[in-house]
Amino acid sequence: LPHAYTDVVDDKNSLACLLAASRVDPPSCAGDDLAALDALPGPRVYVKHRRGVKGQSVRPLARDAALRWLSEQSPAQRANFVVQAEVPPALLPDGRRFVLRSHVLVIARARAPSAYVHRDVVVLPHAAPDSDGTQASHVSQAGRGHPPPTLLADAGAEHPAGSAWAQLPSLVYELLRAAAAELLPPPDAPRDEGSLLYSLLGLDLVVDRSGRLVLLEANSHPAIADGTMGAVPRSVYDNLVGGVLRLLVLPHLEDREPDASGWERVKDGWAG
Repeated sequence: LPHAYTDVVDDKNSLACLLAASRVDPPSCAGDDLAALDALPGPRVYVKHRRGVKGQSVRPLARDAALRWLSEQSPAQRANFVVQAEVPPALLPDGRRFVLRSHVLVIARARAPSAYVHRDVVVLPHAAPDSDGTQASHVSQAGRGHPPPTLLADAGAEHPAGSAWAQLPSLVYELLRAAAAELLPPPDAPRDEGSLLYSLLGLDLVVDRSGRLVLLEANSHPAIADGTMGAVPRSVYDNLVGGVLRLLVLPHLEDREPDASGWERVKDGWAG
């Protein structure tokens, strides 16, 4: 999908506005809306660049400190940030936080769009226990010497994220339903003959203390086997890329039946 459409998920401020009524993401506000920041729940917030981390640090701050820091920025600078309320996280038995990475394939057929969630959800544990709540949610901000990532399917029912997969398709449905009007080209939009538009989204999620799955952000250009995902076994990405080929690319090029093994289809209706 062209960036003009996927920008709705890459711009964290725009996405937070669209998701405000869905309750799948943390309560959020624009960095230049200081009154809304003061109304966010909880004593701590996370200030992040609206275009994602990409070299910009995620700042975990007490509410008053966040208000002071943003007040010191120019109005144009404040507009580049989004503020999320802290999600009290479920923790691993040794007190460490963890983040989940999931991949969603959106197929933008003109009259019948569809979406699929890949079954290989990656669990990325932080390096050290979070004893005071001051570590940033993004896994790259949580220290060094990270334990190796694992797949959620291998983590076991006793893992704090054990119920996450059961919640994931409905969370993705709400995300896509909120974003569909801007994410999908209109059915009558000009398209190159023989083309098929799609996007592979990466979702960063956490599980709160009640076991609820919460969306931190979505990205239309997720890291694949590098950056924060560099330690993920390459077989995970072999399965992911091979799954895209079998479900989408080869059926389109060779007129064969789509193979959806490894994927869970998101229920229809999200596109309106």
